[in-house]
Amino acid sequence: MKLGLTGGIGCGKSTVVGLFHDAGWHTIESDAIVRELLQGDAAAQSQLRERWGEGVFAEDGAVDRKAVARCVFGDPRELEWLEDLLPARSRAVGVCGGRRSRRALAGGDSAAL
Repeated sequence: MKLGLTGGIGCGKSTVVGLFHDAGWHTIESDAIVRELLQGDAAAQSQLRERWGEGVFAEDGAVDRKAVARCVFGDPRELEWLEDLLPARSRAVGVCGGRRSRRALAGGDSAAL
């Protein structure tokens, strides 16, 4: 069985996925996938830099997620832009992770499925 959870920010998706993980399910957390993509996807980083400049990057070159949050959570258009940038990439990683699972039960979370 595969199960997906969706919901708004702060509604408890990660908590529920943690419970599934503790119960032995193979779990995929979209927030973790997005964190990895933001840090390791040169194309996504380039688009962030083009959109918001160097201010969304730390001194070491890593994406500053708090700075990105400041760009998007006060402006619905910017949030939509970011959501359009990342879902296809995160879905591809999540689907591959789900397919690789040999466990009978797999679950994951996403702000939008």
